[in-house]
Amino acid sequence: MELVLNRSDELFAFIFDNEICGIFSLTKSGLVLCDFALQTDDVFLLLKSHFFCKKVQVIFGKSDSVQFATKAYCEANKKTALSTKNGIFMRFNTVFNPLSQKNVAKFSLRQNILSQFQVKICSEKMENQLAKHYFSYLEEEVVPAGKSVNRAAERFALHKALCQKRVWALFSASGEFCAMAFVRAVGKNARLLGGIYTPSPFRRRGFASALVYAVSDYFKHAGVVATLYVDCQNAAAVSCYTSAGFVPRSKCQTVYF
Repeated sequence: MELVLNRSDELFAFIFDNEICGIFSLTKSGLVLCDFALQTDDVFLLLKSHFFCKKVQVIFGKSDSVQFATKAYCEANKKTALSTKNGIFMRFNTVFNPLSQKNVAKFSLRQNILSQFQVKICSEKMENQLAKHYFSYLEEEVVPAGKSVNRAAERFALHKALCQKRVWALFSASGEFCAMAFVRAVGKNARLLGGIYTPSPFRRRGFASALVYAVSDYFKHAGVVATLYVDCQNAAAVSCYTSAGFVPRSKCQTVYF
């Protein structure tokens, strides 16, 4: 068993007999994304030793993997989690039929939005415009009660994402910002979306759903599948992504420290 670090994207992999049995990333802002197919004592001890004296804010992934990683982090640093959120892992349905009877109205609304609004891949020149919306997203959707956003670290994360062309946004014809979505992770055949946010004046008008659909459809034509995670208690978000053509695949969990 060995722990391998890919320094280009902060991705760690547990290798046994040349097979990857677990992966996770630990960002500078303290976010852990994890997926452990093999949850043995050897993997646990390696993970625990790596977590020693590390500062983690959030652990996120499939429920069993998050529980595995949380136990290792808590034992290594004598920490206790502040709160936990349960969610759903969803995948873009490439055979989604927008013309089925129940989806006609939603399809028409989306087509109207996409014909009148602009979907853009954002550049670093738009950082100042997007920063306040990104911080609002973090405060509303990510950071638990009683905690504050590390603006310096998150501003760096936003800048990096913009430089890597991983931020998409929907703008009105007059240039008003209406919604945004991030590509959080890039796999060989999949893209993980996240950071999906709509400012309050533009909510419940189908903008986020239209943007998510446009981004997912773009990736579909590039030969990869869009995926995302959503809080199962957030009925509006679940409805948004379902309308965009996503279907549930598995349960996930977010643990905050």
